Amino acid sequence: MSVEYWTAAQVSEYLGGRPSPAALAVMRTRGKGPRFVKLGAKIPGCRNDTRPVRYPVKEVVRWAMENGLQSQTIAA
Repeated sequence: MSVEYWTAAQVSEYLGGRPSPAALAVMRTRGKGPRFVKLGAKIPGCRNDTRPVRYPVKEVVRWAMENGLQSQTIAA
């Protein structure tokens, strides 16, 4: 089973630009927003975690529905 992932920019685009990629970053630090993963292994002893953040598409859709958000692709 393959999981599709989006970047923060793709999530923002899917949701019509709100939240922005920067707002998604703030949400991550506060434990809010859609679930995300960091790809790759963390480098031991490195203070900054530079692994790329990705959002599972199914989690983004679930979170958007639970929070009353609508994508641009869904017809009103």
